[in-house]
Amino acid sequence: MQDPSLVTGLYYDKYQKIKSSKLYEALMLLPKPAVHHLHITAAAPVDYLIKLTYYDYVYYNDRAGLFKVSKKGIKEEGYQKTTTLRQYWANALDFDSYLKEKILLSRKEGCCQESHPIWMQFQPKFMLTLELYNYHEFFEKILFKVCKLFLKQMVTVLELRHVFGMMIDDDGNKLTVAQEMAIYHRV
Repeated sequence: MQDPSLVTGLYYDKYQKIKSSKLYEALMLLPKPAVHHLHITAAAPVDYLIKLTYYDYVYYNDRAGLFKVSKKGIKEEGYQKTTTLRQYWANALDFDSYLKEKILLSRKEGCCQESHPIWMQFQPKFMLTLELYNYHEFFEKILFKVCKLFLKQMVTVLELRHVFGMMIDDDGNKLTVAQEMAIYHRV
């Protein structure tokens, strides 16, 4: 039996080479019938999520490992505007890299292929970005971006997984199912 850490290591070692290959380029040009069971909270490119943290109403708490979004401000202890936090770094790109490392599953965290241990590493990653996805304005932007990316890959059917009742408005109130559906219809 092959060592799971070896398989995971191969992924991290070969990822960039595979993505820049002619075969990968050809596969991206082929029509694809469907993508099933895609959780919208895991669908956006990480760089796009980082881009959302440039809005002046995105807050981050490093200790809690969470983003919060509020145009009215966050009074909870430990939360700082991401735009302010960037000023304390040598440059904004260093802070972006730091956030990216927090969001992505690292080689060390992904060393096990067993479902329970890897989910213990993966779950906090989902929780970290959850409010970026659940804030109505960002959700619409993310949904549009994800749909656009899949259209570019010629995916003809996209089955998105979405938990209704989690999306929030500018005041932190939950959107109704009808309001959430209106976002899907707009996009």
